[in-house]
Amino acid sequence: AQLTPGTCFGHVYLATGDSHPLTAHAVGPTHLSELTREEYAQLCGDSPELCAALLELFLFAVHDDMDRVVGSLSRGRVTPTTAT
Repeated sequence: AQLTPGTCFGHVYLATGDSHPLTAHAVGPTHLSELTREEYAQLCGDSPELCAALLELFLFAVHDDMDRVVGSLSRGRVTPTTAT
């Protein structure tokens, strides 16, 4: 997948605490901001309102991800598999 400017990734794993199964590599000049789990936990403790706003942003990002996946499936660009 190619991410566009302003895209966030890893947000679900940040919020859930699970390990992220993928890696990312930049193919050109990139500016990146990282929010670590420790920073996220501290932020949520210090500012519940900001934490709620981030979770809302994460939900919109998940929605965009799902739209992209469903669009790829409908164009036959992704082959669904089942877990074994």
